[in-house]
Amino acid sequence: MSVGEQADVLAVQLKLLARLGAADRTPRSPDEARGQLADVLRGRGALLVVDDVWSAAAAQAFRVVGPRGRVLYTSRDPQVLAAAGDRLHRVDVLSAAASRALAAGVLGVSPERLPAAADQAFEAVGRVALAITLLAAAVRGGRSWQRVAEELVRDAGIFGGHPYANTFKAMQVGVAALRDDLTSALLSLAVFPPDTQIPVVALARYWAHTRGRSAEDVRRDLRDLADANVLSLDERADGNADVGFHDLQHDYLLLHAPKLAELHAGLLAAYRTLLPSQGRDGWWRLPPSEPYIWDHLIAHLRGAEEHDTVATTVTDPAYLVRRIALSGPHAAEADLTRAAAVLPSHEGIVWWRDWLARHAHLLAGAEGAADDDSTAGVAPTMLAWLTAEGAPPAGVDVNRLRPLLPDPHLTVRWGLTPPTTALRRVLTGHTSGVNAVAWSPDGTRLATAGDDQEVRLWDPTGHHHVNLIGHTDRVTAVAWSPDGRLATLPSGGRSI
Repeated sequence: MSVGEQADVLAVQLKLLARLGAADRTPRSPDEARGQLADVLRGRGALLVVDDVWSAAAAQAFRVVGPRGRVLYTSRDPQVLAAAGDRLHRVDVLSAAASRALAAGVLGVSPERLPAAADQAFEAVGRVALAITLLAAAVRGGRSWQRVAEELVRDAGIFGGHPYANTFKAMQVGVAALRDDLTSALLSLAVFPPDTQIPVVALARYWAHTRGRSAEDVRRDLRDLADANVLSLDERADGNADVGFHDLQHDYLLLHAPKLAELHAGLLAAYRTLLPSQGRDGWWRLPPSEPYIWDHLIAHLRGAEEHDTVATTVTDPAYLVRRIALSGPHAAEADLTRAAAVLPSHEGIVWWRDWLARHAHLLAGAEGAADDDSTAGVAPTMLAWLTAEGAPPAGVDVNRLRPLLPDPHLTVRWGLTPPTTALRRVLTGHTSGVNAVAWSPDGTRLATAGDDQEVRLWDPTGHHHVNLIGHTDRVTAVAWSPDGRLATLPSGGRSI
């Protein structure tokens, strides 16, 4: 699994659970997801590769294998893995011999058959593994090693002092070997987010609209691009396929792509064809069988600079119900967070973020399967609690929920008492009573202690970071010292 610098860790965990066939329950926090992953992998002889880790918290989220399994992390920052308690193994650039062996493997020849010009090319890109595979793919496509080496000398300064100039130079060689229509097609993929596996069906919808390509044409184009090593194509036995990019490949696309806002607008236009009346009733009418756009709609609306549509979408109760029904409350909260990044003072966004934080635990569990449209549980639950709140702010139209209510349905006044506005969020994770809570002196962490013999650490947003285990009895007290160290008191009276 690839995590990435700006990853939504819970979303990555959910994808891994789905691939392991364990998506029947929707966890609401990274800690819950980590527990589910640990249950699934317990006893398995598994190697879990977690690529491109940028934080110790992300590393901890995937420490899930049992005694027969291992986790292999990759990171550019050794301090991240050291903080997570991992053993470090530095991976340097390739030796001259290893460079020749790697390129020869791509070409299907013996290393001895590579000419001296190949060694010159390897040196020109710093003997970086990704760069070497790109150069070898260009040779496989018809270029000579001599021509590759000459192009690298000619373009030596094109990327200046960029820290990854060597890989970009190799990408330049690979892209220059493509036919013109494939070059523009490749650059158009900059519209997709980094560290994301893009379903080919989503990409085919995009290229059908922007390039007029059939599904068969798209598969052929992607195979040609994968042969050039400028992207990866994972074609599976069930007929489904995904496209992915190394983060440096994606960075190269961002450097060379045309205006990104126009690319985002083109992708959104492709999906608007799925909406009745071209979407005038809102994005909530997207088919549930389009998981890619459901997960990335707000990012693409932001990219297209459609800020008004961002606001009307994330404050639409019908959209939020569909989002929760498909992917859980976390997904709806994530969309509101993305919207708040560009519209921090929008009254409706602020209100919904607060409301969902206080009610997420009431909506969780009512969602359906990932490919289902089970709004029958979420819509009436949301309507009941919205009604209990009294008059919501202007712009929150509860009547938007009417088309999503089960038919027939009853309008029942349950006499619900809405949560107090002093409540910020219900933290879930402890499996028994909670005996004590304490804020750290700097206000950045909350510790909770319970009868389940656990101490849990949370951040102010309610995201769980660390689960301290090892107590052999209920923990009755927890406190922080002025320097930020933690002390706990089990029932037997022994401090830790």
